[in-house]
Amino acid sequence: SIPSAAHVEAARRKRHLARTEADYLALDVSNSPQVPQRRGSSDLESEDESETKNLDFAPKMRTLRQRMTEEMVSLGDASSDDEAKWEEQQIKKAVKLSQEICDDASVRKYQPTKPKFDTSVSLPPVNLETVKKRLTERITSLQDVHRAHQREYEKYMEDIESSKMSVQELEKSSDAAMNYKFYRTMKTYVENLINCLNEK
Repeated sequence: SIPSAAHVEAARRKRHLARTEADYLALDVSNSPQVPQRRGSSDLESEDESETKNLDFAPKMRTLRQRMTEEMVSLGDASSDDEAKWEEQQIKKAVKLSQEICDDASVRKYQPTKPKFDTSVSLPPVNLETVKKRLTERITSLQDVHRAHQREYEKYMEDIESSKMSVQELEKSSDAAMNYKFYRTMKTYVENLINCLNEK
């Protein structure tokens, strides 16, 4: 949609008023002094140029030499920082290694030696009867545990059988309830059908 000449002239008048009154736009432009109706194309071009002269929409293009010097400076700073960090890491590693060596040496120096097993100590004599007695006690305890587990197993089996029977009984009762419900609905349907036929 192309604006009409009146809209264009009103926009020019507002712009002119903003320039003359230090960027102040009046609310009522009907009483403002009239701007000449026609301007030459050179005036419009100079006006547009003066408006866009001071506007920078993008940074200025740098030359290749300027970009190369900036990259060289940034690379030099980064390399110097990397070298300083590497030296600091190496120093820390050396200090840490020396501390670990000193700690190991001190631990070995002050660590008491473990006593070796003395074969001269006499052990109590091993008797066949005591071994047999301990084995029989162990067997009896295991048998008691086995009997308890067997009783628990039998109880669980009885519970399973009873639950199966209860499930079967519930299924049968549910079938009877469904049949009863079906026959009740059939009875009402038949009664309604008979009443309808009698009325007809």
